[in-house]
Amino acid sequence: MKRFLLLSIAALATLLPAAAGPLSLTLDPVNGQVSGPAGTNVGWGFTLNGDTTDWLVVTAVHLGGDPFPVGSSANFTDLLSTWVGSNVPLAPGGTLTQSWAGGLGLAQFAIPGVSSTNDVGAFNILVDYDLYDSNPFTDPNANYIDPGLLGPRQFSNTAQITVTAPDAGSGAPEPGTWVLFLTAAPLIVLGRRRTRRA
Repeated sequence: MKRFLLLSIAALATLLPAAAGPLSLTLDPVNGQVSGPAGTNVGWGFTLNGDTTDWLVVTAVHLGGDPFPVGSSANFTDLLSTWVGSNVPLAPGGTLTQSWAGGLGLAQFAIPGVSSTNDVGAFNILVDYDLYDSNPFTDPNANYIDPGLLGPRQFSNTAQITVTAPDAGSGAPEPGTWVLFLTAAPLIVLGRRRTRRA
């Protein structure tokens, strides 16, 4: 009986893929919590640590869950796979870090203008990826590494969006206002002097 159990475990182990390296995806900010006023965009940066032996290709970034009442999946934009998945696979042992700015980062969310202050939406950001034994973009013989019984490869990170009050501004005039004032003030004074002389 003991021998049968050991043979069964050994047979099952051959069906499962080899253990992956230190694969990980960390959000920036690390806690996944972002905030902004209604009508603005918020987003997440990331640090992606690749596999120790295989090439990693991000295939999609999407929502897991519903960010209601802050918005819906229609407000969510995948930024990562559009520039990493289509251009640069992550080499074995590689690390890729990108903060959210200027259309780069992991993902972006457009907070609808009708959202109410203090609305909070919580969900997961899911990142799908594939592994290859060599660079699939340069090696036509690169082999896809099948995850076997484990199903699709995916990172999952908890995220949260909080709608904040609109920025009331600092109350100080814009620099352009000062330029206009400093240009117009002497002209007004000059005009008043000419009126008095006449």
